[in-house]
Amino acid sequence: MLEAFPPQLWNRSTAAHLLKRAGFGTSPEQLDLWTSLGLDTAVDRLVDWELTEDPTAEPDWAQPAFGYPFQNKKELQGLSEDERRELFKEYQKTQRKNSQDLRERWLNRFLTTPRPLQEKLTLFWHGHFATSIRKVKISYFMWKQLDLFRRFGNGSYENLLMEVARDPAMLIWLDGTDSNDKAPNENFARELMELFTLGEGHYTEEDVKESARAFTGWRVDRFSQTATFNPKRSDRGSKKFLGQRGSFNDQDIIRIILQQEQAAQHICTKLWTFFAYENPSPQLMEALAATFRESKMELKPLLKKLFRSQEFYSAQALNNQIKSPVQWWVSSLKNIASHSPATHLGTRILTQLGQSLLEPPSVKGWDGGRTWISTSTLMLRHNTAHYMLYGGTAAELGIGDNFKRLAFANQAKKINPEPTTVAPNTEMEEQPTPEPTTKLANKLLNRSMPALTELAQLAPPELRLDRSKLINTLSERFLQNIPDPKLSAFLENSLPQKSEPVTDQELKKLLYQIMTRPEYQLT
Repeated sequence: MLEAFPPQLWNRSTAAHLLKRAGFGTSPEQLDLWTSLGLDTAVDRLVDWELTEDPTAEPDWAQPAFGYPFQNKKELQGLSEDERRELFKEYQKTQRKNSQDLRERWLNRFLTTPRPLQEKLTLFWHGHFATSIRKVKISYFMWKQLDLFRRFGNGSYENLLMEVARDPAMLIWLDGTDSNDKAPNENFARELMELFTLGEGHYTEEDVKESARAFTGWRVDRFSQTATFNPKRSDRGSKKFLGQRGSFNDQDIIRIILQQEQAAQHICTKLWTFFAYENPSPQLMEALAATFRESKMELKPLLKKLFRSQEFYSAQALNNQIKSPVQWWVSSLKNIASHSPATHLGTRILTQLGQSLLEPPSVKGWDGGRTWISTSTLMLRHNTAHYMLYGGTAAELGIGDNFKRLAFANQAKKINPEPTTVAPNTEMEEQPTPEPTTKLANKLLNRSMPALTELAQLAPPELRLDRSKLINTLSERFLQNIPDPKLSAFLENSLPQKSEPVTDQELKKLLYQIMTRPEYQLT
């Protein structure tokens, strides 16, 4: 189990597989570079990402108390109710703006980062420690949590868990801010074991109650926007937890959890499922978990073992994973050599496809796998592919409801003194529909947007003269392999049989045929 992948089998195809799973795919030119590195060097460069310079600038607003209307409670004194309401309305408007900015910046990082595994793993941790802006509400806290994942995501799992336990966004998300020695809140203690470390059936209700006492005393100061600890509100009494007794604090609880053999099994299974394939054998997971335990729960050795294993490059792993919406959108932009990151549109399409960044659907995160594809989301993928190649309107793209909700929300702000949030699944007929809103919705729905693809880069004039070479080149770029004879014949039949070069319109039709193939939905 987990024998090293033979170096002599390393080629463009296996390098492409690694870059798709440990990142979001890459261009043919960059793929040549990664292939030339060899397996070991390529994996080291991905996993040891701190050795690669990252010039990505953080947003100006990503700092404590930025945009909060009051620096302290004293500033509230002497203000009328209307003045306070107006200040908070402006603050909430700023938070919505910053949250959208954070989504767009993150989507752009997926496209441009020199550290692909860092962002892919940040996305994994975002789903693993699923925290939503809908409850947290403060964009700085969500940025801070993503930054935490980037800094600790390939290090000690124990340290990562400790940082998450004391993270302001998590304290708000799982109600740790009000947990004290008189009334311990059990939410984080339960999810820590059920979702983050052990899984159901490996702890008792008494373990939840006892460990919850160890996480008391933390609160979030919304003025300084920091997490603070008050020992007077913390329970430091004796506790019995997972068969051990002592005056345990939060760090002790995490240490005891990670001593359980199941902890390594649980996280290894989740990582393997995310990067390789579903339902790995118990024997394979035990071999991977042994590596994790031997490294004292350090993530780097685990990741390197995973990405260098024969199983990771096996037939079971290759091209059998349904692309998540993020993977589909980002890899598609890379594949079509897009001249625009289209991040604002991208965040809205991701919401429709079922993966709204900063908004996991529940504490369990996204289910993934087959849940990514339904009749409606598959149709939206097809419509989006058409838009990328041809351009179009929101109505044609199939994201009309998203723009309608935006219009209704904008109109509601004018009607109501308090900002109104329109839920993703709210029925349109339940919302107010004054004339200005209808006009705005129609304007947004019918606004024409340009195509995103760069056809000249995808298929220069000399390539358009040889249809077979054109199909093989595009198939390698979009599908990361040479198509089988039946697919090649299908694609060649989609082109007019003539001696002249393939035109732009014919090329777009060919690309659309590829992007709507079942194979393209897999990675």
